[in-house]
Amino acid sequence: IAISNAIKNILIEAGISQDKINVVYSGIDTKKFDSMSDTRYLYEEFNLSEYSPIIGTIAHLTDHKGHKYLLNAVPEVLKIFPNSLFLIIGKGELEEALKKQVKELDITGNVIFTGFRKDIGELLSIMDLFVLPSRLEGLCTSLMDAMLMKLPVVATTAGGIPEVVMDKETGVLAQPKNPKALADAIIQLLSN
Repeated sequence: IAISNAIKNILIEAGISQDKINVVYSGIDTKKFDSMSDTRYLYEEFNLSEYSPIIGTIAHLTDHKGHKYLLNAVPEVLKIFPNSLFLIIGKGELEEALKKQVKELDITGNVIFTGFRKDIGELLSIMDLFVLPSRLEGLCTSLMDAMLMKLPVVATTAGGIPEVVMDKETGVLAQPKNPKALADAIIQLLSN
């Protein structure tokens, strides 16, 4: 069983017979965000302003999720939307390296690392835009959660993502490992 056609193609390239592979897309519980708590606590916890665009991503902080490309896109976005806030939701082995990158890019006032969270519905509900900067991806249920919450999405063309996000129809797709393309897509949606 493959979770996307992209994964199916990888299995075929690895020598598995096509007739032995079925695609069964990952599913999400469409009712999981039906009852959420008041989100004012998030504005207090992270010192957020309701007048700042909030851009978020939810993913394990690991290389294939492409956080470093998103962080490299942030200065470009800040040229047009200087009060934008980027929520990096998740934990992982790259956390310290990514925090160091934020300092080097001088964007510490615009990037918040939230760590692992269970209040995903509440976090998604305060976002203006969801970004998935992956360079490799099977499908990504966080992306589907964001779309369930009716968030505009920017994602890359990596793996099975284009099977979920149809470019310029259900979101905007950018080339993987391309901070400029990510920044342009983020600016495009924040401007619309």
